[in-house]
Amino acid sequence: MKKQYCCLLLALLMLACRICASADPDLTLQDTSLRSGSWAEAYTQILQDRSAGIRAYQDYVTGITDSPYCRAVGLTDLTGDGTPELLFLDLVTDTEYGFNVGRLWIYTADGNGVRCALTFRPEIDDLLYSRYYLAETGLLTIHFSDCEKGWIMQFRLGLNGQYTAETTLIEEADFSGEGPDYYYRNGKKISSGQFRSLTAQIRAGEGDMIGSLQVDEGGYGFTHTLEEALEALSSGEIEAKPDASGSRFPELSFVPGTFTAGQKFAVYSAPSARSWRGAGGKAAITSGSEIFVAGTEDGWILVLYELNSGVTRVGYIDSRKITGPYDSPGPLSFSGARARLAESTVMTEDPVRQTTAVGKLKKGTRVTCLAEYRGWIYVETKVSGKTARGFIPPSSLGPEE
Repeated sequence: MKKQYCCLLLALLMLACRICASADPDLTLQDTSLRSGSWAEAYTQILQDRSAGIRAYQDYVTGITDSPYCRAVGLTDLTGDGTPELLFLDLVTDTEYGFNVGRLWIYTADGNGVRCALTFRPEIDDLLYSRYYLAETGLLTIHFSDCEKGWIMQFRLGLNGQYTAETTLIEEADFSGEGPDYYYRNGKKISSGQFRSLTAQIRAGEGDMIGSLQVDEGGYGFTHTLEEALEALSSGEIEAKPDASGSRFPELSFVPGTFTAGQKFAVYSAPSARSWRGAGGKAAITSGSEIFVAGTEDGWILVLYELNSGVTRVGYIDSRKITGPYDSPGPLSFSGARARLAESTVMTEDPVRQTTAVGKLKKGTRVTCLAEYRGWIYVETKVSGKTARGFIPPSSLGPEE
């Protein structure tokens, strides 16, 4: 079946239901629960709970194509931690307009449990024409379209375990013949030239395709049908790996911390007041804002937090400076393996957005490998004569000494 026919079908649905074509996709998170237990058990339960909607979507796609199946479920490691994320599409009835729409769900697992990271629902069944890409930096890019508009949306996983939209490009066709097409970036109108330039930049760095629902080109989803995914999970066919890069280091895990509000703590990159300190030697965090903790080392607490600018910082605060009660995380477990860099790289204190550099490290620099976080290697070395800790890409790391 050709895309033109499907577009005609979608256009008729739009007309019949009086849907506003300019409406933005719904990104409202509809599942805020945290599921305990193993990720395989949690994913199985989620798929069983949503099986009716997933089967309905599979039936819908196969009903309008020549394909005998639709792979509506994906089990793919999006975060680089070795544990696959669960992606799936289901079909629900829009209660306001009374017609069927598709939804994308992404669930992710860490040491604390399984949570919903993204719910993505366009106003109409645009997901029939959607493509999904994953860059090495963890940036998730989704292309989707209907008869009038095309979207390119990029998402990044935040500190709360949820994806947030980082960039949205919209191309809106004008079918009246009286005016030009329209282009938007994050809600603001831009020129066609700007749109083409931004699109080219995104396509150049969007990474590998992890799924496609191009129903007119033979692309019917992710990695599994619902039935195949349930079988793979129950049989143990899908297993967690040490991590996506083959790292042998412990995994850092951050949980929300509780401190008496109104205190200001200096933040250092290592557990010492003589270590490297970000923000030009002024890095600090005030309690009362959201602080995530991973554990303690020699009386110092490893924390992660986000600044108002969106920059993320990982560093240490001195527990002896804390007034009032606070959560006391357990001791950190680090590797201590030594290695030299196989190539020059930049060490960052921001493993989420990679916006803040601790320093440039030359090929051959000796580092101590401590742990791993979201596909990054957490290391200790010297920067400008000071002890510093930060994150480097696994590709820059040579063999252990």
